[in-house]
Amino acid sequence: MRHLGACIFIITSVLIASHTCMAQDLEPGVDYFENPELSELQPVLINNTLLANLLALAERIDLKESFPSDSVRNRISLSAFLYVLGDEAEPSCIPEAHGSCRRHYYLALASYELPQRSVVYSLGYVGELGDFVWLNSDQRTEAHLQFTAFRYPRWALESNPALASGQQCQRFEVWISVEGIRIKRIE
Repeated sequence: MRHLGACIFIITSVLIASHTCMAQDLEPGVDYFENPELSELQPVLINNTLLANLLALAERIDLKESFPSDSVRNRISLSAFLYVLGDEAEPSCIPEAHGSCRRHYYLALASYELPQRSVVYSLGYVGELGDFVWLNSDQRTEAHLQFTAFRYPRWALESNPALASGQQCQRFEVWISVEGIRIKRIE
């Protein structure tokens, strides 16, 4: 019985201590830590709608996962992510479906080389980007790849075959680095 009482005391103490730590609201300019190295935690509103939407709402696709092999992945000194935001203002291309038929694509790139640099490129609005193929690049800080831009998302083409009339996709080749981007349409 004495052990049970000791266990209840320990559990209660831990719960009270954790609740006390978690119950405080952060206020700007207040030092919450005795350790000066930890005192930089201060809430600040970043008033940038695009940044907020990219971080909170966008689908994130790690383009390095589509590398053909570990040897290519280890040779490239970049991180490459595609961020996809739906265009909810545009009506759906399929009346009975709820979903965006045009999405805004952003390509975020960061170099691992010192000094580290990061950039974001807006690739524009299309139905879908896909079929990424990494190509060899002589530069460690440049990504060279091909991809297909689809007029409509694939789910829409599968659901509504009438959308498939005319040219529905175009293949592109792209060279991307933190210094710039170059895109060429493949005929």
